[in-house]
Amino acid sequence: MKKKILLIIVILPIIVTGVGGYFGYRFVWEKAHEHFKKAEYTQVEKIIRFFPKPRNSDRLRIYAQTAMALNHFDKASGAYKSLYSKTKDPSYKLILGNIANQQKDYDDAIKIYNEVISLNPNYIQAYVNLATVYMIKGNNDKATEIAEKGIKSNENSTILYELLASLMMDKKDSPRFSEAVANLKKLDPQNYLVTQINEKK
Repeated sequence: MKKKILLIIVILPIIVTGVGGYFGYRFVWEKAHEHFKKAEYTQVEKIIRFFPKPRNSDRLRIYAQTAMALNHFDKASGAYKSLYSKTKDPSYKLILGNIANQQKDYDDAIKIYNEVISLNPNYIQAYVNLATVYMIKGNNDKATEIAEKGIKSNENSTILYELLASLMMDKKDSPRFSEAVANLKKLDPQNYLVTQINEKK
């Protein structure tokens, strides 16, 4: 009987601590989520800063987006890699490309965006971001090639036609420019870029 009592005395504090820790951890993340919904990222960071990277996908998304918003790119990169590994959501892979771009690691950004496009040829934003990196590097011909590649997979994308027309503004006499503007006008007759081009004629 004494052994049983002694065992209970030893185990009970461990159980209480474990349960208390679980509910305390849960409460902290609920509080962080409230601030996260209001985009109060500094407050979120203050609440979760001493916690390791979470495994739960919802909490991991809060952790990742908060780190990204506060320019903690190494933290954000690790979290988004975990999210992509868990979900295979291409938007997380795209963000990894954005992080590389922010850090001026353009070769890595190009590699990541190409991977996104390879797996998701209809992901328009990946073409836009990839073309943008080439523009930053001063390679407008390659950026134009990417825009045209995107259009082949997304024939009704006004965004990609806008991008292509913008990239070819210095080649207004070329058939490719005229075709891009004509297709953009067909898709969106009131498009701002089309109006601007028409006004300058």
